Amino acid sequence: MLRLLVPFLTGAVSGEVTTAIHRTKRRAATMFVIGLLALAGTAFLLVTIYLALARTYGDIWAALIVAAGCFALAIIGLIVMKISDAYYKRRMRERTHVDGSAVLTATALAALPMLAKRPMLIASALPIIGLAVYAFMSEGAAGTREKSRRDSRGGAGR
Repeated sequence: MLRLLVPFLTGAVSGEVTTAIHRTKRRAATMFVIGLLALAGTAFLLVTIYLALARTYGDIWAALIVAAGCFALAIIGLIVMKISDAYYKRRMRERTHVDGSAVLTATALAALPMLAKRPMLIASALPIIGLAVYAFMSEGAAGTREKSRRDSRGGAGR
C-alpha cells in the first residue's frame, strides 16, 4: 500500500517544497517593504491634497472631501476584491475537476505494477475499476450537459 504513495512523496522530498517556501518568504518580505513605502507615499499625497483643497474650500470642507474620496476608493477596492474572489473560486472549481482526474490517473498508474504481480487481484479489481471509469465518464458528460444548458440560457436571455 505504501508503494502507491511513493510518486506523491518523492515530489515533497525532492526539495521543491523547500525552494517554494524560501521563495515565498523572500517575496513576502519584499512586498512588506513595498507596502510600507506605498503607505508613506499615500499619506504624503493625502496631506498634499488636503493642503491644496484647504486653500480653496477651507479646512472642514477639505477634510470632508479627502475623507469621502478615501471611502470611495475603499468601496471600489472592496468591489474589485469581491469580483476577483468570485472569479478565483470559479476557476478553482473547474481546476478541481481536472485535478481529480489527474489524481485518479496517477493512482491507477501507480497501482498497475502491484496488480500485475497478482492475477487474482486483477480479476477482482476489474469490476471496481470499470465502475470508477463509468462514474468518471458519466460525471464528465453530466458536466458538459449542465454547461450547455447554462450557455443556452445565458444566450437566450441576452
